Amino acid sequence: MVGDIRVESGESVLWVHGKNRSEKDEFVVLVDVAATPILEWLASNHDPALSNKPLFPSFSRRNSGKHLTSNGVSRIVRDAMRRAGIVSDRLTPHSLRHTAVSLAIAGGASLAQVQAMARHADPRTTMVYFHNLNRISDAAEKCVKF
Repeated sequence: MVGDIRVESGESVLWVHGKNRSEKDEFVVLVDVAATPILEWLASNHDPALSNKPLFPSFSRRNSGKHLTSNGVSRIVRDAMRRAGIVSDRLTPHSLRHTAVSLAIAGGASLAQVQAMARHADPRTTMVYFHNLNRISDAAEKCVKF
């Protein structure tokens, strides 16, 4: 909903539903590169008084004015990937999540920071990303002397 974007401690955040939760009890920080276009789009397309309207409404015939569906978001992301020349059955919209987590780790984020960003309940889930990121560069196979 439009009203789910708020300013917390001077930062734009988007309140979201945690996995298997009915309430919006978690948030993601909207960095400037994400917040700016969203806020500009809202300023040009929404009445601020309509905070209970979908943040990103569907324009399809079936769901016009309602929330975008998961399939609708997937279609938008896949189309954007194709236009960017990224065509692979292995790459999905969920790949963007993996990329964000991997880039945060590569940028020096701690386990706790990445866990919070990814909203993983268990740090072991997040650790998989840390291990996979260094699997090739720190491969044990390179330690074998012939």
